[in-house]
Amino acid sequence: MESPSIIVNASDADIVFKSADNVLFNIHRKNLEATTGAFPVFEASKQGQSVLLNESSTTLDLMFQYIYPMPQPDIPSLAFEALALLTEAVEKYRVFPAMLICKIHMQKFLPDHVQEIVGYAAKYGYNDIVAEAAPLLLVIPLEEALARLPVNLVVPWVRVIC
Repeated sequence: MESPSIIVNASDADIVFKSADNVLFNIHRKNLEATTGAFPVFEASKQGQSVLLNESSTTLDLMFQYIYPMPQPDIPSLAFEALALLTEAVEKYRVFPAMLICKIHMQKFLPDHVQEIVGYAAKYGYNDIVAEAAPLLLVIPLEEALARLPVNLVVPWVRVIC
């Protein structure tokens, strides 16, 4: 894997995040405050300690590029698995500049990843995607579809198909 970009390792940064695979990201707090809505900026980070995040360095490197004024990552070139991980992180931390672009590109993977996309859409309240993808679930065996659907969609889904 390539090392993270210089943008997400700023020498004058005031907060350090550590990825699940132990890569450090030096980030400007002001950028997080301006572009995100749910980032875990803890007191420990003020004391020079890093804030541990559950995501890989690859995912974080992509995500952190959205908090800086720079050209954005090449999302269309990502494999579905990488996009899904990025999208989950972007939604989890409410990285506003990336949320819509990730949503748009997740939709492009229909029908191939319908179950994963319905789960994502339901989890984050994207009812337009759920409505678009729901008919595609009809061709999947019921047991398989129910196993993949979020719990809050199981009863409505059974009502639709019965």
